[in-house]
Amino acid sequence: MPRSYYGQFPEGVQIAGININVHTKGQIYYVCNSSVAAKYGVGSSDANSGLSPDYPLATIKQAITNCVASRGDKIILMPGHAESVSAAAGIDFNKAGIEIIGVGEGAQRPKITLGTANTATVRISAADISITNVLFVANFLNIAACVVITTGKDAKFNKVEFRDTSAILNFVKAIQTDSTDNHADGLSVRQCDYNGLGTSATTSLINAQGAIDRLYVSQNKVDVQGTTATSGALILATSKAMTHLYCEDNDVMSNLTTTAAGAMIVAGTGCSGIVKNNSCICVAGPTDLLCTASTGLGFVNNYFQGAADASGYLLPAADV
Repeated sequence: MPRSYYGQFPEGVQIAGININVHTKGQIYYVCNSSVAAKYGVGSSDANSGLSPDYPLATIKQAITNCVASRGDKIILMPGHAESVSAAAGIDFNKAGIEIIGVGEGAQRPKITLGTANTATVRISAADISITNVLFVANFLNIAACVVITTGKDAKFNKVEFRDTSAILNFVKAIQTDSTDNHADGLSVRQCDYNGLGTSATTSLINAQGAIDRLYVSQNKVDVQGTTATSGALILATSKAMTHLYCEDNDVMSNLTTTAAGAMIVAGTGCSGIVKNNSCICVAGPTDLLCTASTGLGFVNNYFQGAADASGYLLPAADV
């Protein structure tokens, strides 16, 4: 008798605090190369089916290969899974609609380490890719960008951490779009951490190299301690228009040498959207500026600390 995959969990399920809605026609693939196998499971192999935690795939690449675009497939990265990326597009999410969900807390979170060359990247080249609860680690000097989005509209990052290993094993950018306008529209970055130690002058969580619409940046923590960092630690969109931007409840800490271009956001003219309830600490900045002047963005209740051992103050000044 054919087996039905539907109706087993009509209200959905929760794995390690992550809700999974199973009202979908998509398939779930499990990936885990940890030496600790499931109780009744076998060791990981890309020859396994990946349809159960007992028979996990060994690599994300194989899971992507098994997925069908736009079917709503999910890739579950199990606790302790770890992979290395050594080249550009070493992992390429090139099938639309894939959701990648990491399971585990702390050191048990799935980890992807980028090394060998500063051109190593994870690439998103299809629409509607979602990544949740994954740790990305830099293990080479000045890795240009951890995740590069090419033709990937509506990409989503949730509870993702980008972490430098040291001042010389570091990311320059965490998430970077290509230079074609609107290729990355709908990008959402929420509850992510960027813990930077590198000394690059252009360190940033998000680098939009082309115009972007519907950028959502919410509840992120950016702590970049490189002593030569300059500006745009949260969003760097030099001379680019960001329309319908929603930027809320982010905390940014940076040892900036100048904030003349905008400590938290650098952008061009013609922008629209709201920037509210953010905090920015920049004790080395001689000029207090939260965002590039004349962007067209609206600001509500943002605070800036520009002096050591002092509380932040409202910036820009209140409209009275």
